[in-house]
Amino acid sequence: GIDAQLFKENPGIVPDMVYPDDRADFIENNIRSLAELTVFKWEGRFVRGQGVTWVRFESVPRKLANGEVLWTGVVTDITDYKLAENSLREMQAQLMQQDKLATIGQLAAGVAHEINNPMGFVGSNMITLGKYIEKYNCYIEELEREMRACSGGALPEQAQILRRSLKLDYVLNDIKVLIDESNEGIDRVKRIVQDLKIFSRADSTAIGMADLNGCMDSTINIVFNEIKYAADLKREYGEIPKVSCNIQQINQVFMNLLINATHAIQSKGEKSGEIVVRTWCDNSNAFVSVSDTGCGIAAENFNRIFDAFFTTKEVGKGTGLGLSISAEIVRKHGGEIMVASEVGAGSTFTVRLPLNPPQAGNQPQ
Repeated sequence: GIDAQLFKENPGIVPDMVYPDDRADFIENNIRSLAELTVFKWEGRFVRGQGVTWVRFESVPRKLANGEVLWTGVVTDITDYKLAENSLREMQAQLMQQDKLATIGQLAAGVAHEINNPMGFVGSNMITLGKYIEKYNCYIEELEREMRACSGGALPEQAQILRRSLKLDYVLNDIKVLIDESNEGIDRVKRIVQDLKIFSRADSTAIGMADLNGCMDSTINIVFNEIKYAADLKREYGEIPKVSCNIQQINQVFMNLLINATHAIQSKGEKSGEIVVRTWCDNSNAFVSVSDTGCGIAAENFNRIFDAFFTTKEVGKGTGLGLSISAEIVRKHGGEIMVASEVGAGSTFTVRLPLNPPQAGNQPQ
């Protein structure tokens, strides 16, 4: 607890014991209470040795006949209460985040279903359209062959003028290019829909054997629209065995790391940066790293980046829960997230996952 004898022998020591960030508030409230002779109530932190103690002050000032002021009150150590309060707050925030993810998952599943059906029609129609155009081209070629045969080997002048005015050679070549590009777009939409389905799986506790390279590819597909405006993305995948894990949760970790890397590059203010995703393994673990050329992490923030609610992002861009939840997910899988960073040069976050985890993927509690 708090050493009452210390206060009794030297009351003036109190402001010096107050945590620097709390000192101005302590002094302001103390002066107001003294001036108005009202009850002084204050909660804050005391510095004790190498640690910090939360305390609650309740004290009443009383002016004596000689003009001095006598303070009578109680100082209570509320550290355990504050730790419990913060733990509860963090748990509530994590539950809200998980509930939000579940809601997003339900929406994603619905969107994926609604997109999948019409895309099936579009894909089928594009195949049919391509076949129809091939028939049309055959018909045009046959017509022109007959016309040349009837006019001595050359198209009639009027047909040549019409062909040039319609830019028919360009149109016939471009149609094939347009159809190929459309089919590529349809295939991309199908891949995104498939990745949305992976993210929207209802069972958030299911464990399966995951291809981490495939998981990262799926995650990149989901967030690529945000990445592409900020950075060039490089993939340097190694050959790694499948890992027993909760695929949905690991995808969530990858998504958080990719979005953080994107935001770090954007906050640096440069036109474009670079994000490199690497995978490799040793005899016991699989590793996935996300490197960026962003702003880096300041030394004073390095030990706080995995704390719940800690964020250096502007309002509306971060809750301060992404890395905290990601670290907890990886820890529950028997792994860890390691960080290397240099201010102004960028950061690398490396996820280590055991190839044979004792028990993977429990939800963070």
